[in-house]
Amino acid sequence: MKILTSFMIVLTGIVFGNVFAKDVTNADLLKLFKSRIEVFSKCDTVELRNICTKDYQCINSAGLKMNLEEIKQYIVDQKKQIRAYEILTFQPFAAQDESMAFVVPEIEEEIVQDKTIIKNSLIVTEIYRKVNKIWKIQLTQISEKICNYP
Repeated sequence: MKILTSFMIVLTGIVFGNVFAKDVTNADLLKLFKSRIEVFSKCDTVELRNICTKDYQCINSAGLKMNLEEIKQYIVDQKKQIRAYEILTFQPFAAQDESMAFVVPEIEEEIVQDKTIIKNSLIVTEIYRKVNKIWKIQLTQISEKICNYP
């Protein structure tokens, strides 16, 4: 009976430990995803460096591929600002050892461009990697689901 009780305690700890780890991972990745959107919106190149890997790449909806230095210059030069966004779907998928993960969320955003509000519906693929036990963004690929220009 003692062995069975001990086994059940250990098994319960493993099951709840895995559930808790996944919840933390999901929350961490959602926070990181939102941080990247905010970084782009605020043109915060310092925070961009903090949340991305050194080999970070971004592919925008026009197919332009940029590394970390190029994306920093791009967000500084951009004339569009994200006014608001809503994350419609967000489901992360992490490797068993939680060394890598990815998400394919759908978002809607409002961008101000030349005093005009543009609404976009986007599908974003983002890949994350753990660097020194901290999640970082390695790749962002943005696709337009629906894009309305005036």
